[in-house]
Amino acid sequence: MVDVIDVNTQQALEMTLQQWVKYFTSEDREEIYNVISLEFSHTKLEDLVEPPEVVSIFSRIVDLNAF
Repeated sequence: MVDVIDVNTQQALEMTLQQWVKYFTSEDREEIYNVISLEFSHTKLEDLVEPPEVVSIFSRIVDLNAF
């Protein structure tokens, strides 16, 4: 399940991933939803998804293995 918030009502909702994908790929959206968290750690997606480069540029987390 994906936790989302309806932007207009601020109501918390749950969607299946299939529902979320259908909403996200729709060009004709009547509602506006924000995803609270789309956690995929420890799943098959973990090795396939990378954060945008800007995240590493502005990240305050230091990779101690890099030193």
